[in-house]
Amino acid sequence: MEIIISGKHTLVTRAMEDYARGKVEKLDKFFDGITKARVLLKVEDNRKIAELIFSVAKGSQIASFAEGTDMYAALDKAIRRMKENLKKHKAKLRKRHDPTAKVRIAERASGRSAEADTPADDGDDDTEPEDGEGEEGQK
Repeated sequence: MEIIISGKHTLVTRAMEDYARGKVEKLDKFFDGITKARVLLKVEDNRKIAELIFSVAKGSQIASFAEGTDMYAALDKAIRRMKENLKKHKAKLRKRHDPTAKVRIAERASGRSAEADTPADDGDDDTEPEDGEGEEGQK
């Protein structure tokens, strides 16, 4: 994974770059298809903002933004949000490629399950009574 760390209206120190690089590299365990990670650390009107944009397989991009009291706090918030976004993206891809997902989704929507399709044995048989007290005996 290629990691690009830059700053806008601020100087990115070596310590901050190492911190960001370490945090971003750990996110690789949540999604294998990350090809490029861009980290933009910026200051706007005394607000510290961290912006993460990940390029993933097939040209998709996943982004997260966060603002904090200092740059490290903003980066931590953005990392947490990116982690959740990566999990959502991975779940979406799994659901798209899972052939049984449509069946499970339809079952959830109708409130049914696979067990609901089988009739329950309540002891009531549809056979005629043995002692001749059926409909013919009631006349």
